This record gives sequence, structure tokens and C-alpha cells, in this order.
Amino acid sequence: MNLLAEPGRSTAETGSALTQCELQAENGLLEIEDACGEFEAATGAAAEADPVRSLWAEIETVEAELAKVEKAARQSEARALVAKGACDTAESEIAALRQPDGKVRWRDRGALKEAQSRLDTSRPGYEQLLAAAVEARRIASAFRRDTEAAIADLSASAPLSRDEIKRRDTAAAQAEIRVRELEQAQFATLNRPWLVADPFRHCGITTLAEATSHSACLVLDTQHRFGPQVMRLANLVAYDGLLKAGRAVRSHGDDDPEIVLVDTDGLHELAEVRRVSRNAGWWAAGLLLARALVELHHEYGETTGVVTPHSVQADATLEALRDMEPGGRPLAEVGTAHRFQGREFPVVVFDTVEPWHDGGLWMGQASRRPGSSAWQQSGVRLFNVATTRVQHRLYVIVSRERVRNAKPGTALGHLGALLRDKQVRSVPATSLITPPEWEPSNLGPEGMRLAEVLARHVTIADIHDELSFYEQFAHLISEAQSSIWLWSAWVASRVRTLLPLLQAAVGRGVRVTVFVRDPSDPLQQKEHFAEALAALRAVVPDVIEVNVTHEKVVVIDEHTVMMGSLNALSQQRSREVMITMRGYHWARKLLSHLHAEEFSKPPRCGACNGQQVDLRRAGSSGNWYWHCYNKACPERGIGKYKAWTREVTLRQPRR
Repeated sequence: MNLLAEPGRSTAETGSALTQCELQAENGLLEIEDACGEFEAATGAAAEADPVRSLWAEIETVEAELAKVEKAARQSEARALVAKGACDTAESEIAALRQPDGKVRWRDRGALKEAQSRLDTSRPGYEQLLAAAVEARRIASAFRRDTEAAIADLSASAPLSRDEIKRRDTAAAQAEIRVRELEQAQFATLNRPWLVADPFRHCGITTLAEATSHSACLVLDTQHRFGPQVMRLANLVAYDGLLKAGRAVRSHGDDDPEIVLVDTDGLHELAEVRRVSRNAGWWAAGLLLARALVELHHEYGETTGVVTPHSVQADATLEALRDMEPGGRPLAEVGTAHRFQGREFPVVVFDTVEPWHDGGLWMGQASRRPGSSAWQQSGVRLFNVATTRVQHRLYVIVSRERVRNAKPGTALGHLGALLRDKQVRSVPATSLITPPEWEPSNLGPEGMRLAEVLARHVTIADIHDELSFYEQFAHLISEAQSSIWLWSAWVASRVRTLLPLLQAAVGRGVRVTVFVRDPSDPLQQKEHFAEALAALRAVVPDVIEVNVTHEKVVVIDEHTVMMGSLNALSQQRSREVMITMRGYHWARKLLSHLHAEEFSKPPRCGACNGQQVDLRRAGSSGNWYWHCYNKACPERGIGKYKAWTREVTLRQPRR
């Protein structure tokens, strides 16, 4: 406190001023957090409009073409009017030159002849221009009629209006301005002399170089927790080469890699992220692999911590782990990096939730490169916390392709540098998750042990002869006691082989619920697809139509989960892979993530009382709503979505 005292002020007064400043700074942080939440929500809402923007761009193109045709018609009519004006002027002059009895005075005969000549010359041109104008207007009217019909159809398929998109963009821009204003106000609060939040700033220290060269600053640069590979990664990501190894830090041999990259490439739908917001989501690949890694090291007597950027992935992984321990107690701690600040574990599983095929979520965009945003920089801090909790072995569950293609200077780019220098061992998850008759190759001792652990909990069916999966699927349907939940985008002739089993299940009181694509899908409109769907409806009472669904999931008795790349009701000749996982906690968590219960009860249309109602979503991460697609519905073409709709109220997941 003496350091903060000013001349003429007591220690108590200075302490009070400091307390007030800290309180103001704390309140400012809360305001910034709220504003950041509003900004994220606003940008998320604006991002939901991205798929619709191209549709409105197409509409604007059509409208521009219509405007061109209308302009051409107006120009043609204007030219005809000009020609008509010339004819009218000549006729008026002729009428003025004639006497009431029709005679023309001698002195006016020259003017009459000139006016008559102009009329004779102008009339044919006017008649041609008039005919052209009439034709241009006919074309424009026909084009307008057809175009307006096309625009109406396109507009009806657009879940968001242009005004709504503009409103969301404006809200996002205003929210960003609000965050910047609060950050500037917070900086002004913290930048008061002797009352700054960062003591280094008071001493003029803002960089690592300034800290190491300052005589009054002692830099703690020696770490005793992790080995050389993790230390190099931490130095690249966050410490700019500062960290040094303590005496107790040991090197790792080739048979004991310190960092293992578990590559999710090739897992297809298992490695597909189900987004819950613009930059957050969950995937099955991470929880499946994390569960196996936890059990592997539990057998060695080692404690594992599972770290992930997203709370929704942490929740799903925790439920999957509960199925492995009697009494439902998980074998490992699971949480986000914020929860594990200051903690350490012999083994850490860092589940990045980063696939290869999109723009990247939080870890995929984490960066300290010039121009990076505060959100991207906070991602670097999270990445650093997650990777430096480890003492002995760090597993990173991520797409190897995304790591290889990451930009230099980003968090994943630094991991890629270690991978290229062969300081990271890479294990393909496709070799771990394989059918039993396949012999995993080139996995090394750790990979082979991990594959063995996975085999205890996961059944793999390789679909190449249309037998192995369907034999297992038929057995599970015949053994079902309480419920069958099934997501299959399309329904084709394959369903006919399953109908007797499904009918028997319904007959013994099993609740069977099937989710398929709605009739707007081109395949579902084909005759044999429609016939197959009708046959399914005759057997299964609850068939829910979903717009652009792509899930391939089966959940039986809230215990057995089958998921992968196969559409169970339509597969024919393609080669696919499905996995079967068992566990009540995970199965129920998956049903909760898929909102199975809320989506299983479509209402009747409130306008036409019909049952032609499908389930839709406003954008990639917007609200879900029921939508009437009956063309005879009285609300067809009315309202925001050009049809009768009702928003779906989702339950808040239990934590």
C-alpha cells in the first residue's frame, strides 16, 4: 500500500481509492462480458442469415433483370410518345391553318404543305414505334408475371426476410461498437496512475523483452511439470521461447511419445460437429476416443483430465464416461480449460472439437498473429492452458489435415510445426475404430493398446455386403423392449426388409419414432421413395419430417447407440461404417442433444388443421420451428416464413 500512497493521502485513503477502482473495474468486466455475450448472440444471428443471403441475391438478380425489361419497355413507350407528339403538333398546325369551311388562305398554303409533309413523314415512324412499344409492354408484362411468380416461390423458401437480415446485420454492428466502447472505458479505468490492474504496466513492462531486461522484475522461466515437446509447444504458442526445463524434467523416447495427435480424418459423420452456436459444438469422435483413452490409462493407475473448449462437449463426454464406472461415477475429470486453470494431471486428453472441412471453431481460429481479435487471442490462452496441464502424456484429438493446413503463427499452426519435425506422434483414429476382421497396422504399442480398449466398448460394422450391419440391426430391433429412435434422411426399398421387425416391435408396445427428410427433398419426391415412406407410415405411427436432416443415428432402449455414415432405411450398394456404443448415460445425453422428445410431437397446422407439417431451422444455428407445407393452407405465402409456423420450445439441458 505504501507503494500506492500519494503525497497528502493516507494509506487508508489510497486503499479506499484502490478498492473503488477495483470495484469499478470489476463492474466494467461484467458489462464487457454481457456485451460480448450480446455481440456473440448478434453475430450468431447474423451468421444464421448467411445461407439465406445467396437466395436473396438470386432474387435481387431476377429483380434486376425485370427492372431492365421494364426500363426497355418504358424507353420504347417514351420514343412512341415523342413520335406521337410530332404527329400531334403537325395535325394541330394543319387544323389551325384551315378555315371553318375547310378552305386554306392563299398565304397559308406553303405552311400547310410543310406541316402536311411533316405529318406524312412522322406518321409511319410513329406507327412503327407504337407497335414496338405495345410489343415491349406485352413482353414486360409477361416477364413481370412470370418473374413475380418466381420471386414469390423463392421468397416463400427464404426463412428470413431482407429486412430481418438487415436488422440482424445492424444489431451485430451495434453490438460490436458497444463492446469497443466498453473496452475503451475499461482501459481508461485501469490506466489511472498508481491504480492500474497490471503491476507490470506501472513499471513500463508490456513485453517479454522489457520484463527480462528490467532490473526490478524477476522472470520465472523454469518449469518442472512437463517434458521438452510440450515445453516447445508452449514456447511457440504463448511464451515466446521463455520457458526452460527444470532438472527433474526428463526426455521421452520413441516408444514413449509425450504428445500424441489422434487424427479424426476419415471418421466421416463421427467427426462432424453438431454446432450449438456459431463457434461452439460437439462431436461423437471426441467423446468416443476420450472414453477409450481414459480407460487405457486408468488400467495403468494414471489419472486423466479431459479438457475441451466447449461446455457442450464436456457434458457429452462426462455422460459417456459415467457408463464406464459402476454407480455412474466417471473415471476422469472433464471440463473446459477455464475450469482446469492451475491444475495438472499425469495424462491430459485435449479434445479440440476441430474437424477438417469447415472454417474452424474456437481452437481452429486461435491466434496471436497481427490483427487477431480479442476472441482469437483468448483462444490461444485457452489452448495454452489445455496443453500445459499435463505431466507425462498429452493427447490432442483433432483433424491432422486441419493441423497441417493451419496458418503459421496460429495455435494449430504451432502444433503442425512440431508434427512436421516429428516431435508429435500421429495415430489415425480410422485404424483404431475398425471392423473386427481388419488388422490395425502401423499403430505402435500405444495405438494397439488403445485399439484393444476401444474394441471392448464399441462394435464396428463394415458395410460392403449389406449383411453385417443389418444382421446386427435386425437383432437389436427384435430385442428392443421400450423404444427405438431412428434418424435416416431417406426411405427407399431397403425399408421393406425392416418393416416386419418394426411392426412386431410396435405390436409388443415398443415406442418407435423415425425422423426422415421432408417432401421438399428431390429424392423423397421420387415415386419409389414416396411409396416406401407410405409403407413405413403404415407400420410406424410416429414419422417426423425434417427439412435437410442428415443424421444417421439409431438409439434403442436408451442404451444402445448406432451411428456413422449409413442411412439405415435406404442404403443399397455404398460402403459405409457404423459403430455401436452401449451405455445409458451417453444414449440419453445423445437423445437430449438431438432434442428427440421435443421433436417427436409435430402439431397439426393451426391454419388448415392438416398434418403436412415438417420441422425446420432458421439458419445453421437458429431457432427450430414447425412449418406447414400444404399448398392449400390459407396461410400459404403469409408471414415471415410464407406459411403457418410454430416455434419449438426446447428444454434446457441438465448440467
